[in-house]
Amino acid sequence: MKSKIRRLLFDTLDLLPSTPARFLSKLLIGLQYGYFIKEIMYLTQKYPAKKVSSMKGIESPQNILVVRLDAIGDIVWTTPFFEYLRKAFPEANIDLIVRPVAATVLQNCPYLNNIYTYDSKINCVEQEKDLKVMREKAYIYMQNLQKTNKAKYDCVFMPCEVFLGSGISNLYLAAFSQAPIRIGRSYGTNILEKTRSEYIKPFFTYFTEMTIPQNEVLQILEELNWLNIEKGDIHTQLWLTDQERENAHDFLDDYKGENNAIIVAVALQGSSKNRSWMFSNYIEVFKKLNKYSSRPIYYLLLDA
Repeated sequence: MKSKIRRLLFDTLDLLPSTPARFLSKLLIGLQYGYFIKEIMYLTQKYPAKKVSSMKGIESPQNILVVRLDAIGDIVWTTPFFEYLRKAFPEANIDLIVRPVAATVLQNCPYLNNIYTYDSKINCVEQEKDLKVMREKAYIYMQNLQKTNKAKYDCVFMPCEVFLGSGISNLYLAAFSQAPIRIGRSYGTNILEKTRSEYIKPFFTYFTEMTIPQNEVLQILEELNWLNIEKGDIHTQLWLTDQERENAHDFLDDYKGENNAIIVAVALQGSSKNRSWMFSNYIEVFKKLNKYSSRPIYYLLLDA
């Protein structure tokens, strides 16, 4: 569904009285994502999550799994989450499953014990015929992983948003980990999203919904509200080795030279179209920077 049409639909539903708005939302969601809802219901019944209102109702977890099959940018947004999760459980074993492309930025993360990679498609709407194959793939992966690391997970966190129609590999891995406690999040800023969440909530022990728009990092950290921990300074992090820092400085110094040039790093393409800026906008920014800067400018194009 095109973004403009989807936004118009959201606005129209929100203008209706609650009863017809909810009825139409369920109808639309059922027509578009019926197969996905059936799969979530299957996972919820086959691998039920333990229902407790807070961490006070369970023993402190010894083995924690985090699943986030997203791109590099999403992983960087999640770095404060790793920090506060470690502060909450300083003695626990904390493992992470990510896509191979994202693992490189976390290889020196001090808050994680083990980082495992899982090859998964991203930002796609899976077809019903593909679910069986994807389910079996995730099941075999988790079986092999737990045989290898001997870890019986007590708790699993999913910092990624849970949608209908995409990202089901995250749900599969969380379910097949057989962790009794599952924590996740989604959006709930309009009637359609709130109705959608009703199908997702039963899968989780604790499920937080974003009711007002806010920074992605803060959205992710809302999952930790269940732990009742205080959060102070919040910042994203990148853990580089001394050799990596030295290589970067050497590379940049070659461009700066004696004329003290400005180096602008530019990432032209996001993981999806709605996260990518138009090239014409970049060109306008480059023109203005060149016009008003008294120093030479070099543009460093980043390609993930």
